[in-house]
Amino acid sequence: MQNNQSWEEEVSFKDYLRVILKRKWTVFNFFIILVTIVAIGSFKMKPVYEATTRLLIEKERSSSISFQEIVGVETSQEDYYQTQYKIIKSRRFAREVVKKLHLERISGFTAGTKKDTVTLFLKYVKVNPIRNSRLVDISVEYGDPQLAAEMVNTLADVYIQQNLESSIFIARGILAKLPEEERSYEKIEDLAINTEKLSSLPSVINNPLIQQLKMDHAEVEAKYANLSKRYKKKHPTMIELTSTLERMEDRINWETKRVVESLKTELSGALRGNNIRIIDKAEIPDIPIKPKVKLNIILAIMAGLMGGCGLVFLFEYLDDTVKGDRDIEQYLGLVFLGFIPKINNNKRKDKNVRDKDLFVNVHSESIISELIKSIRSKLIFSLPKDKLKTILVTSTGPQEGKTFTAVNLAAAFAQLGEKTLLVDCDLRRPSVHKIFTLKNGKGVSDYLVGEAELDEIIKETEVKNLSVIFSGAFAPNPAELLNPQNLEQFMQLLKTKFDRVILDSPPIIPVSDVLGLSTVVDGVIQVVCWGKVSRQVIKRATKILREVNARILGAVLNNIDVEKSEYSYYSDQYK
Repeated sequence: MQNNQSWEEEVSFKDYLRVILKRKWTVFNFFIILVTIVAIGSFKMKPVYEATTRLLIEKERSSSISFQEIVGVETSQEDYYQTQYKIIKSRRFAREVVKKLHLERISGFTAGTKKDTVTLFLKYVKVNPIRNSRLVDISVEYGDPQLAAEMVNTLADVYIQQNLESSIFIARGILAKLPEEERSYEKIEDLAINTEKLSSLPSVINNPLIQQLKMDHAEVEAKYANLSKRYKKKHPTMIELTSTLERMEDRINWETKRVVESLKTELSGALRGNNIRIIDKAEIPDIPIKPKVKLNIILAIMAGLMGGCGLVFLFEYLDDTVKGDRDIEQYLGLVFLGFIPKINNNKRKDKNVRDKDLFVNVHSESIISELIKSIRSKLIFSLPKDKLKTILVTSTGPQEGKTFTAVNLAAAFAQLGEKTLLVDCDLRRPSVHKIFTLKNGKGVSDYLVGEAELDEIIKETEVKNLSVIFSGAFAPNPAELLNPQNLEQFMQLLKTKFDRVILDSPPIIPVSDVLGLSTVVDGVIQVVCWGKVSRQVIKRATKILREVNARILGAVLNNIDVEKSEYSYYSDQYK
């Protein structure tokens, strides 16, 4: 766990860039597909136009302001404007617009019932208040620019007209309080100086306070009439009653004038203006607001790059194969001996089998040959020569390049002047004889069953200092044949005749042949194919070797696509 954490801390920007470059075609394909789809979709979309009308909405003011209105002016104003915004988008106004423009006859609104037409229309309407002002924009988005302008202008007209009619309705209620011949603002102005007409107004006659004052006045008048029979006018009681009557008459006149002034104020507010007006009428738009082709493509480019990179990192996270020396050391716990790049196909063209696989001999000056020699050097310095004479080369599964590694490693040792022997111990699928273009004659299987002598099975090759033993005749029971008891003496004899013995063995997971071999050699090299086998499977193979106490020298990472790997700095050198 600690190793994994330390590895994560070492991850740098270059590592992320390497991952992206390794899967650059994934990023490119995702980018092209997304941008193409968005571009085609944007160009095929039906254009949508927006027509906007700007209104000024003033709050209605009453003739008198209460203390509560002064204290709560902000809340009241906010509630008023929010109410107006909802009224603009009401179904009542929408129904009027549909009726005036006959929208139910237009193809875009033929959704069935008239109710559905109203609902469709409201979907196109937007109300956008302008902050810190009393202005509000009413917009309609629709595919036909001319109809969009007509719809929003009609909606604004309907809203203003309905607001004006509401004001007139209030005014009519006020006028109903007056006699028919006095129902005008100018007539009310004359009432203030005409005392007889004042008292005859319905709103005055029906006023509860004035009615009560008149009843009290009548009672005092009756009392005055009764007492006048007993007292003269200058009697203190009569003087007091006279004074009371005068005060009551003044109160009645004052209340009457107050009612008339109230009527004048209400009527002037109702008749003399509308608190809503159009500031800018909608014009027919020239440029569509949707689709925003440039913006869509820019966003698609950004999303394509980000999405492609995200997809790459997802694939990298899900990819459980071995792709570098850190994977071998951190996840598998093996010593990293080196790597062998994937050989360019151009180098293999028109070459025979020997040239394809005996690469270190045919292309001795190439970078791949140098990398194989580097593996050889690490092996030489890992243990003294007398303690590392026999080396087994194996892999987790088939087709990971163990035979290629074994052949070229043996040739590399031979180039040092060491007397080297290559032994094909893969009795099930032998292939070493094909590399040297020789017949698979007597070999390991024949020797182990006692049908051939050691000198009979050792073959010289054209590579100086390199001999080879082929697998021999087909063996029906390779696992039993390659048991440690049979192999121990065989290995000891080989050590006496050669400086190095390289054994090519079967893979670990499919068969158990390698178990006997791994216990009689001085060391085991585990070949891992780049990006092919899961780390968990390789771990299991390593565990199998360790369970039989095999000495694992380390791992070789084979068949690396250097352009996609962390070893891309070799890409130009080995081509």
